[in-house]
Amino acid sequence: MKLNVVATLALLLIWGCARAPVKDRSEAMRKASSPPAVSDDLQFESLVSGINANADFLEKSSRGDLIFGQQRIDKKKYISALRYLTKNSEDKESFYKSVYQNFDFYEVYGNENWSEIKATSYYSPVLKGSKKKTKKLWQPLYSTPKDILVIDVDEFVESFPKWKVFKEQILEQRSSRSLIKARLVEEKNGPSRIVPYYKREDIDEKEVYKKEKDLVIAYVDPIDSFFLQIQGSGIIEMEDGSRFTVGYANQNGHPYVAIGSLLLDKIPKEKMSMQALQSYLRTLSKKEMQKILNKNPSYVFFQKIESKPIAFLGTEVVDGRTVATDNGLFPKGALAFLEFEKPIFESLQATEPVEWKKSARFVLDQDTGGAIRGPGRLDLYAGGGPEAEQFAGVMKNPARLFYLVPKPEFIRKLD
Repeated sequence: MKLNVVATLALLLIWGCARAPVKDRSEAMRKASSPPAVSDDLQFESLVSGINANADFLEKSSRGDLIFGQQRIDKKKYISALRYLTKNSEDKESFYKSVYQNFDFYEVYGNENWSEIKATSYYSPVLKGSKKKTKKLWQPLYSTPKDILVIDVDEFVESFPKWKVFKEQILEQRSSRSLIKARLVEEKNGPSRIVPYYKREDIDEKEVYKKEKDLVIAYVDPIDSFFLQIQGSGIIEMEDGSRFTVGYANQNGHPYVAIGSLLLDKIPKEKMSMQALQSYLRTLSKKEMQKILNKNPSYVFFQKIESKPIAFLGTEVVDGRTVATDNGLFPKGALAFLEFEKPIFESLQATEPVEWKKSARFVLDQDTGGAIRGPGRLDLYAGGGPEAEQFAGVMKNPARLFYLVPKPEFIRKLD
């Protein structure tokens, strides 16, 4: 998905980190001195089914141990801990009790302080689509091109040790692996060259796929297309009324740039939201709009999917519980606890909340995204439809994040 993902109103602003940067997973979290007071503002059933889905997928996958800072938990033991938690909890209260008895809380490194992060939100939009270009729907939504090459720098480092510096520079962008997206350029009078893959400007403005009609999934509104790439998945409603879901398939390898941070002279920081950004872009000419969109060279390719949107982990997203975090720092498939403020709106038509309500819930680390980088960022999946769009459009608030790690004595008990 974000794969989004993943991800989303991070497009609005990029928050810097005043603390020393985290170098690897071992520094990303630590055991909290005291656990937070847990609660959950969603239905208990969605939590149980989500945890079981994580356990099911981890059981079948080739993923290795789960790493929580300096603590490494065997995957099978973590699965057993999740199974125990759901099988021995009849309701929220018994779930809370089991959590306190059997799990430690690990606080993430955060931004200014431990556990303190910035939380944004993403959702699955519904877009109008067409089989042919129209006056309003003219931007192609592409599936993955066949000419994308993946260069695995890790393998080159084994043969060329001096490449290690290059690898470290790549990992500074918080990629879970040092992979580069590229394409092959054939030369008439010499060896072929490998160059960086196409940027947004090449794809949208120079139309490098103009002759490759088989790559087009549908034609959509250009601004809708841009924001769909940030969300990572969505629903396309065709002119005949039929619908299908699209999800993240691939990405061009270029870094994500939040265009909202480039437009603070047009939209005040306190007013910046996805809705405000879309409204501003729609006041521009096609040329002016594209010039701004090109500032973000990152480009996402899609695929049709038969289920709900699929998260990076491989499971279906869970409304209100799936979160996207930096895959290079935090363990996918893990259970976590999030304290945050959620927006309360007067009506579905409102663009700004009337208040922010303190909330908390257990969340599932299943996703990631190009804009979700570092130890102080999280993206919460809001679901699909107008309410989810309204929620995700304004989320950009401080929050606190903790991961649940089975206590050593609990693991021995399970053994």
